[in-house]
Order: sequence, then C-alpha cells, then structure tokens
Amino acid sequence: MRLYNGVRFIDRPSPVNVRRLDFGALPMIQLFHQNGIRVDLPYLRQLQSDFTSHHFTRIIDGKEKSFRGQLGIEEALMASIGPSYQDFHKGSYQPFNVGSPDQVERLLFRHLKIQGTNPLPLTKSEKRASTSDDVLELYRDRHPACGLVLDWRELDKLLGTYVLPLQQWADSNSRVHPRFSVTTAATGRLAAFNPNIQNQPTRTVLGKMIRGAFIASPGNVLVANDLSQIEMRWAAHLSQDPLMMDVFFRDEDVHDRTACEIFGRDLNEISTLKKKVKSGVASIDEQRTYKYFTQFERLPSKTLGFGILYGQTAQGLLESIMLSKDPNWTDEERRAFEQKWTLARCEELINQWYATYAKIKEWLELQYSRARRWGMVWDAFGRMRYVPEVYSVHKRIKNEGLRKAGNHGVQSSATGTIKLGMAELCPITELLNKGGVCLPLAQVHDEILSEVNKGQAKDYADVATDVLEHATPLSIPIRSSSDEGERWSDLK
Repeated sequence: MRLYNGVRFIDRPSPVNVRRLDFGALPMIQLFHQNGIRVDLPYLRQLQSDFTSHHFTRIIDGKEKSFRGQLGIEEALMASIGPSYQDFHKGSYQPFNVGSPDQVERLLFRHLKIQGTNPLPLTKSEKRASTSDDVLELYRDRHPACGLVLDWRELDKLLGTYVLPLQQWADSNSRVHPRFSVTTAATGRLAAFNPNIQNQPTRTVLGKMIRGAFIASPGNVLVANDLSQIEMRWAAHLSQDPLMMDVFFRDEDVHDRTACEIFGRDLNEISTLKKKVKSGVASIDEQRTYKYFTQFERLPSKTLGFGILYGQTAQGLLESIMLSKDPNWTDEERRAFEQKWTLARCEELINQWYATYAKIKEWLELQYSRARRWGMVWDAFGRMRYVPEVYSVHKRIKNEGLRKAGNHGVQSSATGTIKLGMAELCPITELLNKGGVCLPLAQVHDEILSEVNKGQAKDYADVATDVLEHATPLSIPIRSSSDEGERWSDLK
C-alpha cells in the first residue's frame, strides 16, 4: 500500500522509504522554525516574581489557591528542621543551601535519616547517595523537609528552563523560535531545543502555568490536533492482539478496559460510574468507588500499559507508579497508595497484563529474536535501529538493548503516522494562510499545534483531524481530537 508521498508499509529495512517519510515532513518543520510561538512576556515576568516570592495565589478551577514561592519554601524548610540548623562539612558550619545536592544529601540522609533501613542508590561517581527527584519522591512523606526540597526544585527548574530563558529568546514580536531536529532520536521522533517545549511538565499545577505563557496573537487561536493513544493502537495493529483490537474497535478507553480485565471489574459498571461522576450526579459511595478504581487500579494499569513496550521490569514499574501519584492527593491517600504497591505486587501485575494481552508478548519476543539475529530491528516503514547491546555479556547492558528493540517498532511507527500527517497538512496550511492565518507552530509528542484565525479554526481543525486519522490505514481505527484556545494551557 502506497501512502502520501509514495511512502509504503515495509517489513524490512528500507532507508529509501524512510527518506521519503522524513523529507515529506521537512516543509512543515521549516514552518515551525519560521513561525515561532508567541509568548506573553508580562505573564512570564509575573511568574518570575511569584516563583521567587514568599507566597502567591492563582485561580484554579474557579477557586483561589495559595502557593509558596521559593522564599516561602525556604522559610518552611528551615522551620521543619530547626531554624538553627547549619550544614557541617569538612570541619566547618555553613548556612544550609537547598540548591546544593551535597547539602541536601547530608540533611536528608545523614541528619534526618529519612531512608530508615532502605539502601540508597549512589551517584554515578559513587561519592554520595543520589538526591535525584525520583529518589526523593519515594521518601516525600517521611519528613516535611523532603517534600519542601522537591517543591523548591520544581520552581527552580521552571524558572531556569522556561520562565527566564523564554524572556531572553523572545524576538521583537514576542515570539520564540524553537529548533526541531529529525536526526537526534533513533526512533525518528522530533527533538526540540532552545527552548525544549516538548518536556514541559503538565502533571503539576505549577507546570501547567508554563503552558499559559504560550498564546495566540489577537484575532487568532491556538489549535491542537492530538492522536489518541497512537502507540497503543500501533501495538494492537502490529501484534494483532484480538482483545486490544476489540478495545479500539469499540472505541473504549484502553486503560479502563485493561484495569477491568486485570482486577475483575465489569467495564459497563465502571463506564456508568465515570459518566455519573463527570456529570456530578454520583452518590458519595459511587464517587468513593470510582476514586478507588482510578487511584488503585486504573493508574497502575495505565502506567504499565505505557511501560510494557519499553521492557518494564517490576522494579521499574514500582518506581514509575510511585512517580505517577497525583500531586493533588492528600497525605493519607498517598500513604495508602504506597502501602498497597510493593515489588511483588508489581511483578504480579506484569504477569496479569501479559496474560490479558498475550499476542503482544509474542510480538515483543519476535523483536527480541530479530535483535539477537541481526543486531537491529525496524519499524513498519523500514526505519532501522541498531542494538549491538544485545550481544553484551553484561546483563544490564543486554537488557537495555532488548528494551530498545521492543520499543522501536511501536514508537517509531507512531512517529511515522505523525510525519505523514504533517506532510499532507503542510500544503493545506499554506493554502489557508493565503486567505487568513494558519501557522503550524510545533509538534509535541502526539500533538500538532497551530495558530489559526478564529474564523478558520473550526474548518482547519476538522480537516487536520481527518488527515491524521487516515494518514496510516491500520487494521483498527485511528482517532484524533482537536481543541482550541487563546493560551496553550486552555487546551485539553
């Protein structure tokens, strides 16, 4: 089957086919560079002031919510460990600096001993215990100081990565021009830099505030066209797993279905509960039941669903589940969640997932065997990835190679769908731009972001949705959704 620009599905290495695929997306990538994205400079300056202050407030979901700035966090941190605390190192005392990893390690792991009897991972140099965010997140509830350090770091990262640089990178029209590379990632995914708008944190309230800085020009709106669960759809297509294919044929939520299959729940009952909760007519007991399902069953199933194609181990799953906790949970909810999920339970969950979607396990084994035989794997368009690590005698290195081999087919093929959509959309945007405004701005994960005149937004969104849904005809339907708003944070 020939697709747009003569691209084909090819189950063998094919550099020629991959070149057609990548070259087709280049014109739209050039438009990304040329158009840039408008930023709200007064908003960024206000964020800078707020993030470095003692306290600030924001309206969240119609309610005023108070946040601590860095100064407020530093005061609360010193109050939690004792205002007289000073860092002692090499025979001398010095004021505590929350921005110093060495001092944070001495405070949390030597002075407060929040790790208890748990072994601590070391830094690469093995000179001290690691204080990376994923390590500290495991101990957030052991002492208030740990959570405060993480909160301070989040603000510091947002300031250093986005709030300050975006003000510096903005041109005379208040637009920043991220650069996109098609040759950085082995899977063909686009990589963005200066600024890296693809790595914006979206789970936390503070992280979402950064997206509020990206805006449309007066008279225009931002339009986002998103491919729904495209990697999972490609996994279903490539493996031909009947249960996962049925999920997409029925247009069900794959994570709801997975959780119901694993935990023995009735999907119809869960779907009914979801509708009641969203419409605000659910009783207290129904709200409690659905909340339990989302926290303790759907969330771990969703985390595993995304991780399984990356060769997820039980230890890796446990760490991912701990990091996927909702930041809006209460301390009691967070503790209950952590007590429920153990290493043994994660091992059991992985086995249950493979038992539910057995064909995906078979397809992964095929990728592993290809990697062992040829030292490489390829996606549905013939994009190769060399994985010499599979020949290593070191188990860790070998497993890393197998993880890459298992993931490549799905992630790279999903990227191909997006690139074909970009190639087909580019002449359409140029045509619409002659009679109004239709500016492609960026491709972020499974989403294409554009700035469009308000009068054209609905028509463009419908056309883009149709193009993306039919860019790569699979054995299951592809779904795309669109949304529009004046700020990026307004989009779903």
